[in-house]
Amino acid sequence: MRSCAPSRRCCGRAAGRPGGRLIVVASTLGTLGHLDPRLHPRFDGATLDQVEYAVESWRSAVHVGTAEEAGWPRWLNVPSKVAQVAAVRAVAAERRERDLAEGTLVAAVCPGMVDTATSRPWFSDYSQAQSPAEAARAVLDLVFGEPVDPVLYGELVRFGKALPWHGGTPPTEQDRLLTP
Repeated sequence: MRSCAPSRRCCGRAAGRPGGRLIVVASTLGTLGHLDPRLHPRFDGATLDQVEYAVESWRSAVHVGTAEEAGWPRWLNVPSKVAQVAAVRAVAAERRERDLAEGTLVAAVCPGMVDTATSRPWFSDYSQAQSPAEAARAVLDLVFGEPVDPVLYGELVRFGKALPWHGGTPPTEQDRLLTP
């Protein structure tokens, strides 16, 4: 199985054959509620081009120093993960009917908190963290699950359940760790 980002070039190949899978590994931070409500319209119901424009707007705001006043968090994981999930949702909206008829799945997956050297600096509570091998199970369950569950199609999936797109609250612990 190949992996690729959800772009127009790649989506046709990765999940384009009957029974194919296009899975983006994301995070629970990829739900819209983790962003300031002023930013929700940029991603909610967006097309792939609109998601790309939103990400470019964020990047530009960071470069000119207006990101925080526009509502963007300091911690880059939140807008990047929301953009990943919004892109998956956009691709899925274009393909849903045909894909479901062919047993093809387009989804994002959150394997849960994974205890790695990279994640350690950002979280204070690791009591529920998994090893990378344990976290891989959630991804593989989604990849190899048969038949495709229409409830999971186009969604962010964590431990076999779709997370509410509008769920979550903006994280503050990580923003406090960053200095402007």
